[in-house]
Amino acid sequence: MGDLSKNFSMHEFACQCGQCGSTGAEMEPTLITKLQQLRDFYGQPLIINSAFRCKDYNLAIGGAPASRHMTGEAVDIQCGFAGMRHHIVRLAMLLNFGGVGIANTFVHLDVRPLDEGKLWLY
Repeated sequence: MGDLSKNFSMHEFACQCGQCGSTGAEMEPTLITKLQQLRDFYGQPLIINSAFRCKDYNLAIGGAPASRHMTGEAVDIQCGFAGMRHHIVRLAMLLNFGGVGIANTFVHLDVRPLDEGKLWLY
């Protein structure tokens, strides 16, 4: 059981740099709510590859300069096969995630305003 929602815990969302002191509490509550809805609809665990990033870590891994990861508004979910990516993206669109990025091994989801909505491939 999680401490942010039924299935998600703060440690899953902490910055991976190991130096900035992020705890995962920096995440936008709207994102956590939408992720829990996604998890409920998907019916299986979702593995978070990347969530909150401090500015230094984001720069070190080549993240976008204005990445929504740095504001706690984005996550990358591990997706090991095309069927899973398709299902996650379909559900994300139904749940009105504002940003959806599709890569070979993950799906990026964020809660940017819908009027700024984006769908892209990495």
